[in-house]
Amino acid sequence: MNILWIPHAPWHVPQREHYLLQALAQTYHVVATDWDTDFRRLADYVSSRYVRNFIPTHFHDRGVTVYHAPRVSPALYFTAVRRYNDRLYQHTLAHIVRKHQIDWVIGSFVVPYQDLGVPVSIDVGDDNVAYWLEGGGPSDYAREIQINEDSWIRASQHVTVVSNVLRERLQSRIPRTTPVTVIPNGVDLKTYVPVRDRGPVKRALGLNPSHHYIACIGSLNRVNEMKRLLALARRIQTEPSVSLVLVGTGAMIPVLRAQIDKERLQRVILAGFQTDVRLLQYFQACEVGLCPYRVTPGLQAAAPLRLLQYSAVGATVVIPVLEEVQKMGFSNVLFCHDSDDNFVETAIQALDVPGHVPPNINAYDWGHLANELAEVLLPKDLRQR
Repeated sequence: MNILWIPHAPWHVPQREHYLLQALAQTYHVVATDWDTDFRRLADYVSSRYVRNFIPTHFHDRGVTVYHAPRVSPALYFTAVRRYNDRLYQHTLAHIVRKHQIDWVIGSFVVPYQDLGVPVSIDVGDDNVAYWLEGGGPSDYAREIQINEDSWIRASQHVTVVSNVLRERLQSRIPRTTPVTVIPNGVDLKTYVPVRDRGPVKRALGLNPSHHYIACIGSLNRVNEMKRLLALARRIQTEPSVSLVLVGTGAMIPVLRAQIDKERLQRVILAGFQTDVRLLQYFQACEVGLCPYRVTPGLQAAAPLRLLQYSAVGATVVIPVLEEVQKMGFSNVLFCHDSDDNFVETAIQALDVPGHVPPNINAYDWGHLANELAEVLLPKDLRQR
């Protein structure tokens, strides 16, 4: 069986589609789409990269065939340009369906629905409208997100959503006769495993094996999250055997680094962007994993990937009270109030809580979730092809 999935973000952005598609690729022929929107400077528009943006290409990533959809930029503030990009994108989709004899399409809000002559569904991995508005994006585009999303929902034979909270929010937008299934975010339980002794892992990373590590692993782009981590960095100055390690990139990393240097804060490690084995080692080395979010409506419906990764390696997780995370019922999670002070104190208290892998995490394995997705979306005769 041949599946085409339209991700909600460019392929280089970490997202749930990567994991589900790579798991599906073990059994099926899967194709995804990609596009480039990262043209921010005037020089970008006279670069060879911008020219290549208009050349139809494809590449392979861990069993997934990924097609680049040409796109004119900038488009965010120009409706006519977005409509033109929609036509370019839809042309790419039609080409993929013909070339790969696609049996099923899984859509998203990035392009309006079009009849491709095959059954379709939609996977809603976030409260996309809420996230867009919370990020300060133009409200006109938020309406467009919902219009596009609704066009796929109306055409879908099945709708999958990332959380129970999101299913409740979307209920009024989904036809009563359309089945809805929650397929949460997951984690690769074959890779993300706990270690009996964190000491050797810490040594391999150049960390002090006698220190306890509180880790924040993931992108850091929000000012409020940066301030929350800075408050914790100040607090651990009174805890001589505790270190804070930050893994990842983001707009707030340079700001945080400058403030750490200015205040001469000790035992704060900015490890930068990490992948594969080294990223896994940072997860395994930490006693406490942080989700330093500011609570928003969009986040209330989320099932954070880093929460699952921390949990799989047996770390104690500190996170503000989020409705969907409460429903998950992970026994290794410590909830805090949505304030810097309580977040910091809960992180320190978490060092005294023995970490463990929550018993119910097996339900969140990506392989299991991909099989469940195939079973609920795809007719039995297609699954056997």
